[in-house]
Amino acid sequence: MSKQLLISVAELKQKKRFTTWLGRDEVMALMTPDGVRVYSAMCPHQGGPLGEGVIKDNQITCPWHGCSYELTQGDCTDIGTCRNVSGMKLQTLKFTVENDANVYVDLPEPAP
Repeated sequence: MSKQLLISVAELKQKKRFTTWLGRDEVMALMTPDGVRVYSAMCPHQGGPLGEGVIKDNQITCPWHGCSYELTQGDCTDIGTCRNVSGMKLQTLKFTVENDANVYVDLPEPAP
């Protein structure tokens, strides 16, 4: 694993959400009432752009089909217009907050 600097905690506190590409993966860092969370920015339903979703009441809603996910554990709380989607959950990414200053995401080593 290698660590990649994602954003400073101060900037994330100000923005509340930060989305960026790391290689081929889009990731989003969120400042929630429970602290920092880092997830894949792709909706698990059909790959919609969660980074563009509406955040309200500690939930994010995908703009494509309305699936909502709570931001503490990433569980699906509302399937919107989706069908046959039980147990959907946001893909949590491993991350660290160092010295209460910077958020780093753990990236897998590239295949040889």
